[in-house]
Amino acid sequence: MEETTITIDRLNDGADKLAKAIRQGHRATCDVSIPVAFEEIRLAVEERFEEIKRLKETKQADASTQKYEFTGETKDIHNCTVRQIRRISDGEIGGWIESEANLNHEGDCWIGENACVTGNAWVSHNARVFGDALVSGSAWVSHNARVSGDAIVSDIARVSNNAKVSGNAMVCGNARVFGDVMVTGDAIVCGNAIITGNDILSSNVQVFGCGDD
Repeated sequence: MEETTITIDRLNDGADKLAKAIRQGHRATCDVSIPVAFEEIRLAVEERFEEIKRLKETKQADASTQKYEFTGETKDIHNCTVRQIRRISDGEIGGWIESEANLNHEGDCWIGENACVTGNAWVSHNARVFGDALVSGSAWVSHNARVSGDAIVSDIARVSNNAKVSGNAMVCGNARVFGDVMVTGDAIVCGNAIITGNDILSSNVQVFGCGDD
């Protein structure tokens, strides 16, 4: 904000120089003064356009680092207020996050229109959360992972690589799901469980890690 104010002040100063130079040009009464006055005009115009160009480039650079913005719409879910996002590049309406700490501005990661990410949960890389899925707590969804349907990823669970969690599945606790794993249906992966490889967990399968009750 301070840098923008300084730039605007410079532009205004350039405009004053331009006006002054023009007035001098009109008041000039000899052949010597006229070229000097118009040289001041030329320099003032060039300075003004350079400042405008720099200001535009700065704004474009700032905008290029931001993938999404907030629409202004909010709602309450699980005792917290979440805000709806909109992708800047094409205006696509996205899902709901509690803060920008929930969705990385880098990569192709995205949260679909009805999905929600809250708390300290983090979606990054090229991961997608969509459908009515919920990612909460301090869970991470990263790389090319997909969380969809009514699935829940919570606590400090991690879903990464090409893993897919869908249906009414739940990944919670300190669970780790990665590789090409699919967790679907009413499956639950919880505790300290680690699921990797090409496993498919569905129906009413429940997996708890070692040390869990």
